[in-house]
Amino acid sequence: MQTKYKLIDSSMVKEDPYPFVMIDDFMDAELINNIEKEFFSRMDRNIDDRMFGRRRIMKAVYESNPIKYGQSLNNFMDIVRSDEFMMNMINPFKQHVLNYLGIEDNNFDLEKLCKEDYYLDYDISIGEDGYSREVHRDTNGRLIVFLFSFNDSKHDGGEICLYRAKEGCNKAQQYPTNVEKAVMVKHRKNRALMFLSNDVSYHSVNEITNCEIPRKFIYAAITRKRR
Repeated sequence: MQTKYKLIDSSMVKEDPYPFVMIDDFMDAELINNIEKEFFSRMDRNIDDRMFGRRRIMKAVYESNPIKYGQSLNNFMDIVRSDEFMMNMINPFKQHVLNYLGIEDNNFDLEKLCKEDYYLDYDISIGEDGYSREVHRDTNGRLIVFLFSFNDSKHDGGEICLYRAKEGCNKAQQYPTNVEKAVMVKHRKNRALMFLSNDVSYHSVNEITNCEIPRKFIYAAITRKRR
């Protein structure tokens, strides 16, 4: 039987500082436990895909030999890369997405647009001592961002911060002016954070310090295909 995840609807979307959903116990607990045992326990620290600001990004390592790292992660990726999961991510934000894309037809076939013009881009990562992210918004072409925690980490910091853009914000991709911290989301096992990626969806990650158990997570985004 296919592993299930929680369905999301528009009533779960919080509007401030920009449209987002945070949901706990999002995936089947047994699947997430098995991913930690099968995948992260087998990662060879000498064959890192690449480093990014004290964050080990392992997408290429996994994709080079997915069988090696366990069936559970393959099951997870089959789920999150499915059309059904994509629509579960985007449907709660439908009106926001239509507004952002400048589409005035409420009956517009958003599912067809996503299947034809978008794909799921992702990275699997471990955040250790020193990992942080500056205040930024994602690159143009993203629609919905999905952040998911595989484990209960043990460290100081590491919270994801969402920012409210105030009047006069210059809407720069990095280090924007006139923004204020509005929401802090702690890393917690089986917690999902999804948000609309637009020109004011600023977020950051507080620096991780005193790390005893690293943060293990996936970043994914519904992203426009390059033509």
